[in-house]
Amino acid sequence: MSARLDRLYEDIAEVDDKIDELTSRIQNIHQEQINADSVYNYLLLFEKYYNQFTDIEKKEFMNTILEKVEIFDEVQKDGRILKAIYFKFPVFFDGLETKSIFLDKLRTVESVVLLTQEDGSSASQKPANRRSAAER
Repeated sequence: MSARLDRLYEDIAEVDDKIDELTSRIQNIHQEQINADSVYNYLLLFEKYYNQFTDIEKKEFMNTILEKVEIFDEVQKDGRILKAIYFKFPVFFDGLETKSIFLDKLRTVESVVLLTQEDGSSASQKPANRRSAAER
């Protein structure tokens, strides 16, 4: 009878440990959610208030979200000055969740398009000093 009672106490202790572990995990998840929500709300207000910040407030704001920013010693041929940005929390970039963005390895393609509105009288008019793809 005492052996059976001892096993029941061991089972109860195991269940208590599991409950404590799960409670701790739930609290951690809840705390992370609160942090994520506060960051999201902070970013929503960013555009509205950032231009009204003093320089000190702008620096404090950047210190809350950025871990580190690396810059090149000199401006690059393509005009870039930033090497990398390290965030204090994960961000989504290029379809992935990451805490850092390496801009020196990032290649972008830019396009310029000329749009003109035709009045309907002459559909074959081209803007002055522009050539069609066939003429190039």
